[in-house]
Amino acid sequence: MQIIISENKETWDNFLLENDGSFLQSWDWGEFQLRQAKKVWRLQAKNKQNKIVCEAQVLKEAFPLNKSMLYIPLGPCFKSTLFLKDKKKILNLILKFLKKIAKREGSIFAKVESPVFLPKIENLFPSKRRIQPKRTMVLSLLPQEEEILKKFHSKTRYNIKIAEKKGVNFIKLQNKKEKLDNLNFFWKILQKTARRGKFKTYSRDYYQDMLSFDSTTLYLGQYKKKISLAILWFILEKEQYIYTVPLIISIGSLWLLIFYIGGRFVTPRA
Repeated sequence: MQIIISENKETWDNFLLENDGSFLQSWDWGEFQLRQAKKVWRLQAKNKQNKIVCEAQVLKEAFPLNKSMLYIPLGPCFKSTLFLKDKKKILNLILKFLKKIAKREGSIFAKVESPVFLPKIENLFPSKRRIQPKRTMVLSLLPQEEEILKKFHSKTRYNIKIAEKKGVNFIKLQNKKEKLDNLNFFWKILQKTARRGKFKTYSRDYYQDMLSFDSTTLYLGQYKKKISLAILWFILEKEQYIYTVPLIISIGSLWLLIFYIGGRFVTPRA
């Protein structure tokens, strides 16, 4: 077993797709972090047959006083067929590699936020604070619309019908120029939501950089010819939706949008 630095985007993302990896481990997310002046390492573990069995994208997060930490968001991504003992060996190798990076970069610790259960490792213990959400919701869009609706709460079904009745519709933007041309709508809604929810946002440039990637899609919700909702959708592979970031929710618009995404998208009415 050995750890190498990956330099192949296609191989990297293919492994993630085959093993239910998170978009936070995707190549484009690493490129986006590089644009934010962060250092990124893409570690691959290979077995004796030179087959990839694990990937871990590592970010350097800076602290004051020239200190930093190494961070693996929603990773590592292990090959789905691995046993726990094999994961333990790989994790030990990754941590050994991280120690070398930490010594060179002046990082004082490493934070691993895995989406799956990790084997017990010496000096690796649960953190009291998380950066990523502890739980996420997965909604399959493969069944028929009626079957999806049946699984929703009755209030959610009601909100969807109300949103449809009131004439809520959506604009789907994938072209880079279109996304950036509509950035102001996105930004205004985000600022309004942040004030109401009393939370901080990243800078406008941060979202502009994100929207410049082909991996992102911007959805704008219209109500009475006004933009009332914006969602930034990050895609690991074309038409494979991995994660969403809702910015504002009004009259059931968010659920209506999710309901129609994935071949069920409604073209906005003129």
